[in-house]
Amino acid sequence: MELWELAGRPEQLRPAWKDRGEASRLQSVQTIKAALQRDEAIVVLVDDKDARDAIRAVRADIDMMGTQTFIAWMSEDFGIAQAETACGHLY
Repeated sequence: MELWELAGRPEQLRPAWKDRGEASRLQSVQTIKAALQRDEAIVVLVDDKDARDAIRAVRADIDMMGTQTFIAWMSEDFGIAQAETACGHLY
């Protein structure tokens, strides 16, 4: 991205943003995995099917859930008022 900006942002050389989310999540999970203690797990919020598949490839104790499930959990089990507001926007 920096090189594109230094080149004057020519439209024909604009970087593609496609699939950057999955790569970023996978890299984050791999970084966190390296810091995990034996009795710790990674909880990942992910809604994209391809991203879930990529994360499953990491050999670690990983729990995945969708954003909607996480927000409902925060609202129902922990009584977080802001989560209730978010739940209303998700349904």
